[in-house]
Amino acid sequence: MKGRKVLYAHAYYSEAEFWQVYDRPSYQTLRQQYHAEATFPDVLAKTSTPLPDLAPSKIKGLLALVKSPYKLR
Repeated sequence: MKGRKVLYAHAYYSEAEFWQVYDRPSYQTLRQQYHAEATFPDVLAKTSTPLPDLAPSKIKGLLALVKSPYKLR
């Protein structure tokens, strides 16, 4: 489908993943053309949010919330 996430909210990509999806050379060319490097943060800095550091006990608790109480036979 080749869809892309619209960058209006948090994005949970690593930097490498982000620039695989979005065209970094074209983006940087536009930033240079309009003198935005010194004025505005780049789109990665504005939208990226690090993943929360979940301890194993928290992960186990979250998984328990999404598991169905019914067993498949």
